[in-house]
Amino acid sequence: MMRKLSVVGLLTLSLMFATGCKSEGEKYADDLLAKMKEFADALSSVKDPASSRTAATKIKSISDDLQKLAAKAPSIKGTQAEGERLKKRMETEIQPIQQTVMREAMRIGSNPSLQTPELMAAMQSIEGVGNTFSGMGKR
Repeated sequence: MMRKLSVVGLLTLSLMFATGCKSEGEKYADDLLAKMKEFADALSSVKDPASSRTAATKIKSISDDLQKLAAKAPSIKGTQAEGERLKKRMETEIQPIQQTVMREAMRIGSNPSLQTPELMAAMQSIEGVGNTFSGMGKR
């Protein structure tokens, strides 16, 4: 589960490509942060097998939205300076979200009853998004 959650770190790489004009780049950063917050909140909501299945549905939807954001990143235009500013912003603002994701993933990982097949499948979809963002960083 920890490997699958490395997506949080990889998402910040996308901002290297999101060097768009302030409004477009800022909106992209806002959207990305909002989706990561939703992901953290979904993990935090897992308390029993039923809530695990509910969270799985939310996480799959978040994964779909993140995939759309990943596809959009290369088309965002702008200056290198704007991209660096957004990257620094993301690194700062995503840190508490990343801490929540990691804490919740460890909590869920330590309780097999919370690891429903639905949640594990949703986490694999998040891992797929992470692979997409990771591939962007290798261009």
